[in-house]
Amino acid sequence: MGEPLLAAYLQTLLDKLDYGPLLNFARQAGFKSELRTWKSKLLQVRRVLRDAEEKQMSDREVKKWLDNLRDLAYNAEDVLDELRHEALQRQNNSSSDSATSSGQVQDLLAQIQEITTRFLDMEEDKSDLGLNERPGVRSSIINNRLTTTPWVDSSKIVGREEDIDAILKLLDISETIKTEENGNQLPYHVLDLKFFRNLRKFVVGELWGLGVPEKVYCLPSGLKVTILDKVKDAEDALVINLMNKKNIEELKFEWHRNLDNTENAESQVQILKLLEPRKMLRNLVIEGYSDVTLPNWIGDSSYSKLVELSLIDCKRCKSLPSLGQLPLLQKLTIKGMLEIETIGAELYEEGSPHGQPFPSLTELRIEKCKKLWTLPYGIMGSNSNLQVLKIGACESLESFGSDVLPSTLKTLSIWDCRKLESISEILVGPTSLHYVYFNKYPNLKSLPECLCTNLTYLCIDRCESIESFPEIPNLAVLEIRYCENLKYLPSNLPKLTSLLYLRIE
Repeated sequence: MGEPLLAAYLQTLLDKLDYGPLLNFARQAGFKSELRTWKSKLLQVRRVLRDAEEKQMSDREVKKWLDNLRDLAYNAEDVLDELRHEALQRQNNSSSDSATSSGQVQDLLAQIQEITTRFLDMEEDKSDLGLNERPGVRSSIINNRLTTTPWVDSSKIVGREEDIDAILKLLDISETIKTEENGNQLPYHVLDLKFFRNLRKFVVGELWGLGVPEKVYCLPSGLKVTILDKVKDAEDALVINLMNKKNIEELKFEWHRNLDNTENAESQVQILKLLEPRKMLRNLVIEGYSDVTLPNWIGDSSYSKLVELSLIDCKRCKSLPSLGQLPLLQKLTIKGMLEIETIGAELYEEGSPHGQPFPSLTELRIEKCKKLWTLPYGIMGSNSNLQVLKIGACESLESFGSDVLPSTLKTLSIWDCRKLESISEILVGPTSLHYVYFNKYPNLKSLPECLCTNLTYLCIDRCESIESFPEIPNLAVLEIRYCENLKYLPSNLPKLTSLLYLRIE
């Protein structure tokens, strides 16, 4: 993504940060200051984009900074979209529904704080790299943004009336884009356009019906495809025929959460089996699935390019496929799987050609798995490459599934896990941790000194057993909330020159 496009993308984030219902929600939930920080840092980094774009050709560190900025922008957009959805839910739903969604806010707070820290790091790195603002230089895309509209002034078009009518009909998508929810969809006849190259997202199951017709054999590279629950049975799945569609890199199967899908569980199994995609897949999401088992293709090692997998609200699933055999899987999310009790041997198929399970896994996120009592052994071992571990709302979780945490771990978030063993029991040596967030973690009684060596961000919220914690020499952000028995703060706190943000409630 070049400088003008990245600048335009950052502008869309700035626009989203000004969304009224989101700001109201942020004020009520207490994270408006974080969003102000996002906006401030976005404006600052946007001013140096031109300088960074030129310097990246000769400076590898600047190129890495730009890559990190792109990743951060994508992650921030994902969180903003979730917050926007939550804000609209709270605005429109009854109080009982809002109570349900309030649990999701706790999940999002950790992400908000993590991204805030990353923005602060980006600003610091910007100064270290000597990136400067170019006065008067702004992206032409930002300065001259045009409103996207199907309206055409036909009075300025003369001749070939039949061709004109055909083109205007193709351009007129006003009857399709009726709601925000359907805003990423296009009318079926747009598929007739030969240069169908810039579509980012393709939704199957709404206004297009089964909308991946046979004539669209070679879809644009990197296309995101969402399969909704309008795909009812095996016959529909055969019509879609994903195995015959090239270039699909991101795929989401979604059954709406507000429907009782128990009766449709059997058909969902058959649908997922028949919707097995080609091996080019890089990102797979399965959400709202209702059967007790998932198809085996999901963990097949032949999906050698799969880097991200999310299993969300598969509430009746009792076991998982052999996910440990996916050689390039980097990010695994398991959320809302209410019947899972252990995550263990089923992940590691015997005779694996790849040896160690999860050889590339760097991020593991497990949330709202109410019966889960231990984390998967093997992910947490000393040979692990894990860098990010986030565990939340697992009320039965007791064990980390290992005697030690990986020394590679950089981010650790634990919230609402009231039975989980103390982190002190498994932190026995030097760590690489930079970011730590603890919320409603009653077994946390102290912080081991080895945890604090490289720590730059620490948030401890509603941890009633903690009484003190040691000196943290490189701390940049410290938040302490409602820790009733905390008696002492680190003695070096007033002298910390690295400290940028302090909040104690």
